[in-house]
Amino acid sequence: MDQEVKIELNQTEYSEFIKILLDENKRNKKLPDKITFNECTIYKHEYIETIERVNKYVLKNSRYPHHIPIFSRKYM
Repeated sequence: MDQEVKIELNQTEYSEFIKILLDENKRNKKLPDKITFNECTIYKHEYIETIERVNKYVLKNSRYPHHIPIFSRKYM
């Protein structure tokens, strides 16, 4: 599995990113296929994987990670 970091977010940036996703979801009644954040295009399968990974981390450690990488992945 090739894991190239596309963008790395701190906790504040991650919160902003999630807020943008939720606003988009509320407005269009679905999650966007891609989103541009800090001049980086992040595809749905990439941000879904990141959200799942961060949620697992929070459940295990009872806190958010300091840095959240979003990996570039080819959709399969």
